[in-house]
Amino acid sequence: MSEQDKTTNEYGLDAGTTAALSRKDLDRILSLPGSQALNRLLDYENAAQIVRDMSRVDLFWLIKKIGEDDSLPILRLASDDQWQYIMDLEQWKSDRVELKETAQWLDRFHKADPERLARWFYSEDGNMLAHFFFNNILDVRIKEEQDYIPPDGFFTFDNLYYISILDKENEEVIEQMLRQLASEDYNRFQALLLGLGGVIPAEIEEEMYRMKGVRIAEDGYLPFEEAISIYSYQRPDFLKQGGSGYRLFFPDEETGALAPLTPLAYTEGDNVFTRSIAAIADGASLERLRLEFAGLCNQILSADTVVPEGIEDLVKVTRKAAGYLNIGLERLSENDLRTSEEFIKNNPLVAIFRVGFGMTLELKWEAEKQIRASWFLSKGLDAGFWGEEWGGVLKGMLMKRPLFYMLEYRPFETLSEVKNAGDILHRILLLDKLMERIADSFALKTDIPKDPLFTFHTLLLHSWAIRRLKLGDSFVPFSIEQAREFFALIRGKEAAPPFTFKAYKEIFLSDCMSLIQDIKPDDRAFLQDTLKNLWEEFTEEYAMVNTEALDPRFTKYIIIRTRKTE
Repeated sequence: MSEQDKTTNEYGLDAGTTAALSRKDLDRILSLPGSQALNRLLDYENAAQIVRDMSRVDLFWLIKKIGEDDSLPILRLASDDQWQYIMDLEQWKSDRVELKETAQWLDRFHKADPERLARWFYSEDGNMLAHFFFNNILDVRIKEEQDYIPPDGFFTFDNLYYISILDKENEEVIEQMLRQLASEDYNRFQALLLGLGGVIPAEIEEEMYRMKGVRIAEDGYLPFEEAISIYSYQRPDFLKQGGSGYRLFFPDEETGALAPLTPLAYTEGDNVFTRSIAAIADGASLERLRLEFAGLCNQILSADTVVPEGIEDLVKVTRKAAGYLNIGLERLSENDLRTSEEFIKNNPLVAIFRVGFGMTLELKWEAEKQIRASWFLSKGLDAGFWGEEWGGVLKGMLMKRPLFYMLEYRPFETLSEVKNAGDILHRILLLDKLMERIADSFALKTDIPKDPLFTFHTLLLHSWAIRRLKLGDSFVPFSIEQAREFFALIRGKEAAPPFTFKAYKEIFLSDCMSLIQDIKPDDRAFLQDTLKNLWEEFTEEYAMVNTEALDPRFTKYIIIRTRKTE
């Protein structure tokens, strides 16, 4: 080996070598930022072979990382099969061809290698060629007289066929493609133009869609009606720690070399799933998991009808896949790493994912069952009645595909998140019983529950304040003087902030718990704990507020009339 072959660059990778690139080195290159990965690949003398040996999944996401318009050097080196894979993913929206996306990608292929694009057009089944130009050529006229003068908007490059382009935005690139097609094989170019009149676009598009589905199914991109099965319920006891009823595919050396590296490399975090994967040293098992994880991510993209637009889409889908895999493994292994490894080795990732997602489905089904008989729903109130945080959690678990809520919605990632959401559901259901008792003891005006600011906080605390001030059984706003009287009462001898309200904590709990008797001891303890937390939130809200500073606009728990409505 020459001295040049032995040198390494700043990334610790061999520089300038013509030898085959190891999977480890390729993995490190793919982990680099886009421009650095591009430059690193182009540094190799056999860059074309390296690119063509990459799995088409890895190449696709590498292009997304680099940026489509900056990836022309990579597109120039890619194989026809890799080109086709890009088109299969990029030119479709559901079951319809997106002409704009098709034109943009063909323009990139043309800029990368115009002669090869022409050859590729002629070598494939002809459907894309006929479909694209049928939808982009407005008219074709043949010169029949020596002094023929074409109408405006027509051009020719053989003085025989005069062509008008329909897509004016991409007119220049379409003209260049046609010119290259004529240069590559003039007879076939003539046949193309003459055959456009007999094209039936619906039939061609249907056949293109069918062939596309066949080509990319092996990578996990299934038709929507099949891909959606990823969200079906999987019983945990069907999976086995040891011998499994599933037939697993372990790739041979040749197939394993084509296993995508990118999706699994984007998994992040320290959890049962990532630790289990990191602990697997068996090469065949690891390549099997790479294949399965890439296929799982692609199936999720199909089921979610996501057309990948950037590397952020890969980050989202890998996080989602890894999250539900982690929940499934936590459920199956009870957080024992060695047991988790056994489940991964003996069961397909799709099945483990479905176990994890199934945990959220169980939560959703329980919520739907219990909420159906709830007091708040019978009164026409929605999840917003339970405040921003709890209401958001409730909305998330009731979605068609349950989501975790923490200021924004996202897929669940840990079993503790599922359990925490379940605890919030339990708190809501217990408080719902309490709200029913409170509502039965007060005359609620019909317009009060319709107020968007009316929440369980106001019903709970304002009704208690009315009882403490002995103002009867009408649930009506306080005057500012009554509000000041209430806060002066519960602050007792405390003269300055921070106010702790210690004297009334037990009174509040006792008053609330006395309203509800017919619940199980465990539920009673859980409800009391919930009320303690709500009391802490309430006292924290007003700990620094002087009585004279009370403002009707900023009272979350107590309803105060403004002067205008008194």
